[in-house]
Amino acid sequence: MRLLALFLFTPVGLAAPGAGAAPHPVLPKHADILFLGDSITASSPYLTVLQLLLATREPGLGVLVHNGGLNGDTAAKGLARLGSELADRNFTAVVIGFGMNDVQRFTYRDAAATALTPGQARAASRCVESVERIAAKLKERGIEPILMSPPLFDDMALGLSGERAFGVNRGLGQVRDGLVRMAEAQRLRWIDLLVPGMELTANRHRTQPGFTLTTDRVHPNRIGSALIALQVAVEFGIIDQAPLGETRFVAGQPTHVRAAKVEMRSGSGPGRFEFVLRPQRLPVPPDVIDVESWPLFGFPHANRFVVAVEGLAAGTYALAIEGQPEIRADHKAWSQGVDLAAREGWPMLAAARRLSDLVAERSELVRDRLRPVQLIDWIVQSRHRLAERPTLEQVKELLPRTRLSASWEIDAARRYEAERLREAATRARVAEIESLLRTSAPLPEIRCRFAPVP
Repeated sequence: MRLLALFLFTPVGLAAPGAGAAPHPVLPKHADILFLGDSITASSPYLTVLQLLLATREPGLGVLVHNGGLNGDTAAKGLARLGSELADRNFTAVVIGFGMNDVQRFTYRDAAATALTPGQARAASRCVESVERIAAKLKERGIEPILMSPPLFDDMALGLSGERAFGVNRGLGQVRDGLVRMAEAQRLRWIDLLVPGMELTANRHRTQPGFTLTTDRVHPNRIGSALIALQVAVEFGIIDQAPLGETRFVAGQPTHVRAAKVEMRSGSGPGRFEFVLRPQRLPVPPDVIDVESWPLFGFPHANRFVVAVEGLAAGTYALAIEGQPEIRADHKAWSQGVDLAAREGWPMLAAARRLSDLVAERSELVRDRLRPVQLIDWIVQSRHRLAERPTLEQVKELLPRTRLSASWEIDAARRYEAERLREAATRARVAEIESLLRTSAPLPEIRCRFAPVP
């Protein structure tokens, strides 16, 4: 299954690291990071992209991101279920992302309003207060809280009933401003989604009036999800200005090497030598994320892996890479540098695609199998005051009396039974994938031979 695609955006800079954060935060090795939020997180497309960026840009770091989203949740409800979300793992950090359900969107009907009503202001303030209480509980447990603003609400689009909701972003802006003040006062790390989304949308509307970052005014579409993933990646320090890799040779010897290791094997005359490349990063598969759009966010082409050879006599030269056709170019092109990553047979790309498949499978298993069972357990356990996890028989008996909609009761009961019966196998497969992502199989050794073309 393909993940997400970034599209060509109007230039807009990604937000700088948050208040009180280091310019390039370092994630501890093998860290587990929980994203606690509402349906924007529960649907998890941005987490899938983020996990892929972690796996390819920081192989061997072994950081895993975990979905702690719940449809319709507010910060207060997130606070209430915090203990349950933290029960299964020792999390290094929790990213707290609420606000969209807290601001009471249904109250924004007055097109002439230029300020929040007292009720709207109280709703936004209660969200910030609940986030502050979540952060305090996390600190008590020795877990780092990271604040994240809600994303943009598209108040230019019509709702399902044809209605408009004017000024919702003012309410989200008050939540954002409160989180900024909290981050500054407590020196917490901070990820802004609202302002970059508003800037991007405003820029695109100049040439594309129907542009949107959402599917339904609230939930991010592919573009919006990619924007969120990149914002988080910047704060985590896994996106930088460097190309994927670069090696420059002078007189057959490497003089400038970035994000790779080069082992010389032999040299048998001017413009003729052999070497082994050991890359330290992997590309992002272009059918997963369109990296051509990254420069529009202020970053160079993220997948470029350049080999340059200086001091060549005039003529044509070939770089033979094990397992793919020769790359031929004249001496001028080699002097400027030739991008190897553009080749379909590039061994690093094959390794990246294997990781991409693992990330996609894990995301689907957690979202579609494990989370539904977990959430129904919580509902039944809390509403019926059970001391332990309910048995399958208890859930089948009690679920129809949990005040859910009739259609969900039927679907949830049937789905719950099927998924719980195969839960052990699902968890075993997720654990297997996570182990592979922790270790990121050794990066490929790429054997190369450079020689003049007769």
